[in-house]
This record gives sequence, structure tokens and C-alpha cells, in this order.
Amino acid sequence: MTKGDRPLLLQTADPEVYRGFLALTGHVNRAFCQAQGIGYEAHIGVLRGQHPWQATFNRIPLLKAKLDAGFRGWLLYLDADAYVADLGFDLAGFLASRQHRAILGVLGHNKALSDINAGVVFFNFAHPDTAFILEEWHRLFVAEVSEELLAAHPEGWSFGPNDQDLLQRLLAENLMRLWPGIGLEERSLMNAPDARFIRQILRRDAPNLAERVARARRDITRITAAAGLPPPP
Repeated sequence: MTKGDRPLLLQTADPEVYRGFLALTGHVNRAFCQAQGIGYEAHIGVLRGQHPWQATFNRIPLLKAKLDAGFRGWLLYLDADAYVADLGFDLAGFLASRQHRAILGVLGHNKALSDINAGVVFFNFAHPDTAFILEEWHRLFVAEVSEELLAAHPEGWSFGPNDQDLLQRLLAENLMRLWPGIGLEERSLMNAPDARFIRQILRRDAPNLAERVARARRDITRITAAAGLPPPP
């Protein structure tokens, strides 16, 4: 593949808990990709581990695989609970104005430059820093998240570093090198339940998973109806 690879939107989920959420958000995300002429991929399963929550780590080997395969375009990673709200968004212009960035994301709560929320992140595979970020992220994952550790924790990641922790740590430890390539976007644009472009319904936004799905379904139904598209499944 070449530097001219078309952008790709990637999502992933486990086959039990979040698969339905992905089916919902994937409905509108695929419509956006078709309208924009970009690729869409979704992976269902748990690549490392055996419990549903461990699909949160899927993004790391999936991104590394794209790098190893020679992909050199923009990759838009969206969690299963994230979806495009503006189907007419000027994605080409948006990405063209940010070609000098390796990654684009939104800050978390502590507002440090490395505090990127991993739920919605864009990776520019044509940027030289992106390979370092993905390779180091993958190295930390393999070194610190063993199969034995995952097997011992069926309920969640309170045992140690999750995928976001690992990403934020590598950014912090290499900030002098990486900061010119870190692009920070406003939460009003993406990574929030009321964002203009990409919305995400986080666990803190609703009391339980069923309500999060219901909230997203109501919104996605409005978005697709306004665009003259079929309703979500």
C-alpha cells in the first residue's frame, strides 16, 4: 500500500456484551463511510484473553496489524459506543488540514497533553511518529498484559493498566519527541454525547448499558431519518 491509502474507520467489540452496541453504531458509521468514499471495518471477538471486557485491548493488535500490512492512510478508531452524528462532515478537508499530526484525540480529565481518551482517536499512518506510537503501545501491551493476568480477572481492568493507560503512559514518557504530532480536538467536535461530529455514550453518561444503547438508538434513529436512510437494526 502507499501513502495515498484512503481513510478507514475501524470498530471492534466482544461477541457478547457490546456486539449489539456495535451493530447499532456501525449502522450509521457504515453509512458515513459509504457517503465519504472511505473504508469501514469491524472486528467481533476477543483477540487476547477470554472474557468480554478484554476486547478493549483489541485495538492495539488491530492497529499494529494495519501498520505491519503497510497501511499509510488515516485510520479513524471508534469504540463500539461511538458514532458519527454529522453524515455531511467535511472529512477530507478536516484531515488535509491536519496532515502534520500523527494522532488526533480529545483530552481527558487531567488535561495533560498525553491524556488522550482512547475511545475516539484518529491515527495518521503516513506520519513518521505513528509507527513509533503503535509499536511502543503494542510492546507495552505484550509485556504487561499477560494471558495469565487476563484469565485471573474476569470482571474488569482494576488489576492494572488498560489500553488507555498504556497509550497515555507512552505519550507522557516520549512527550518531548511526540508533542508536535499530537493534535487535540475540542470535545464539542468529538468524543462526547453531544459532539457535532462523533458522539460517544460513555458509562458515566447513563446508569447502565441498556440505557446507553437506548440513548444512542434514539439519536441514531433521528440522524438516519434526517438523511433519508433506513432506521438502525
